[in-house]
Amino acid sequence: MKPLRLATLVLFVGLGAADRASASPISFTDTFNPADVLFDGQSNASCVGNNTTDTVSGQSGISCESLTWTHVLGGFNPATDSLSSAWLTLTVRNDTGSNNQSDNFDIVLDLLQVGDTSVADSTVSTSLSFTSANFATLLAQLGDGALAAKLTGANGNHSFYFEQSVLNAEGTRLDTEALAPVPVPEPASLLLLGTGLFGAAAAARRRRAKKS
Repeated sequence: MKPLRLATLVLFVGLGAADRASASPISFTDTFNPADVLFDGQSNASCVGNNTTDTVSGQSGISCESLTWTHVLGGFNPATDSLSSAWLTLTVRNDTGSNNQSDNFDIVLDLLQVGDTSVADSTVSTSLSFTSANFATLLAQLGDGALAAKLTGANGNHSFYFEQSVLNAEGTRLDTEALAPVPVPEPASLLLLGTGLFGAAAAARRRRAKKS
């Protein structure tokens, strides 16, 4: 009967192989930081930013009316990654002109229209954060790991500089640790093994019968 116990053990180990999964925290940061882009309220130029090279093209002279760019979360995998929070931080500063008006602009994140934003006149940089706590749609749009942004300056006798945009996101990643697969005997192999063991047992019984 010992051979039969061995065959049972092989089958049990084969069925015991399985995958183990756990979730670990992840975070992403992507920065678009070109040379300062001037929005002078007079230009009609639609500018495009390259997030890889931190460059801007399409200016009229040195000015833009609008600027589009795309943040990409490097290493993000939609199959295993789930985001729980995200925030976009824009940094702008006033030009050094003599006007004292507030700087106004519109910001659109993918299909999310944030609307008019006003920054008080100042020569120092001002950072504005848009978070998923206020804009739940932001997380849904980040499901592919990318976020398109468009900044448009308001027309009028005022101007400002765009300095940089930083996208941060946090969430969890599903880690799958696959155990080394243990070969499971096919039914035909088990049948042959069982037949062989049965034959060996029968031969042993015959030998014992002859001796007795």
